[in-house]
Amino acid sequence: MKCENCQHINTSDSLFCEECGKEFNSDGSKNKASVRKNTPLVQELESIIFVPKKRHLKRTIIIITALVIIAVTGLLVYFYYLGNSEKDKSKTDNAQDSKPPDYTKCIKIVDDHLFGATLTQPNPIYKATIYNGCDLDLKYVYVRINFFKYSASKSADMIPADTKYIEISPFLGTKDSDYEIQAVYTNFDTSKPFNWQSEIYNAEKK
Repeated sequence: MKCENCQHINTSDSLFCEECGKEFNSDGSKNKASVRKNTPLVQELESIIFVPKKRHLKRTIIIITALVIIAVTGLLVYFYYLGNSEKDKSKTDNAQDSKPPDYTKCIKIVDDHLFGATLTQPNPIYKATIYNGCDLDLKYVYVRINFFKYSASKSADMIPADTKYIEISPFLGTKDSDYEIQAVYTNFDTSKPFNWQSEIYNAEKK
């Protein structure tokens, strides 16, 4: 049966068009069908029951397709950021692994002195006993010495005067070793009262 409204071909026993929902008048009475359509109950039933099947199907397909696209996009974004996060973590771990070990942590100055700071020998000689807890010979060890002198305005105050770096090379792997270093040349008169502090500054493996 062909619908006069939308030209859709329906089965011969259809009472309503499967495409647009138009009611077929089986007895040819247009007035009776018209009267029945105008009743509120019939209109409500038509809106609920006689919704075109194909239109329903198209809408469902569109909704399902949209949901699938959203889900797939969300998964792609999640795995993209997860992959970048793993790469950044791997780079950080590699950078930490490639960083050379800090040998200064296993080296300690047990005792040290400055000798010869007199009028005749203003540049002192550095002597030190240094503990090596690294259990290996090192290429060199640097000792940093910070010098302080008395302030001219306030005799009780000490101000930075100079900084020197003493290289001990080679640095033996024995536990305690005594070292006597050449004269430490400073930029101020060490024959006058001064103070100083020493620390392990740097160390490198052979």
